[in-house]
Amino acid sequence: MTATVFNLGVLGSGQAVGAAVVCPEARYCSVRSRGAERLDRRFATARDWRALEAELASLPSGPLSTHSVLARVLAGRELDVQYLATHDVEAASAADLVTVLDGLLNAQPIDPPTIRLR
Repeated sequence: MTATVFNLGVLGSGQAVGAAVVCPEARYCSVRSRGAERLDRRFATARDWRALEAELASLPSGPLSTHSVLARVLAGRELDVQYLATHDVEAASAADLVTVLDGLLNAQPIDPPTIRLR
């Protein structure tokens, strides 16, 4: 199975505020916000999953359109969503797969905010 990792950033600046992992084959979609103690599971309709799979097949090099289904499901059009990487993942069971995907998401660095001096 393939898991896709995204950076979540402040609109316009891209300043990292979180990370997300999407794995359509497992119907897995979760977000980790900087400073959060737990992952935030995101849910999509069957129609949204079909659209997510289509969008994952042709990701742009920059931030996703705020009108994309991926951006809406992951960030509600309030953040920039940008593709980072794909990972092949395997697990013995569905429960193990969720643990593997959660581990992948928790391993993603979320850069601290940058302070700009004038």
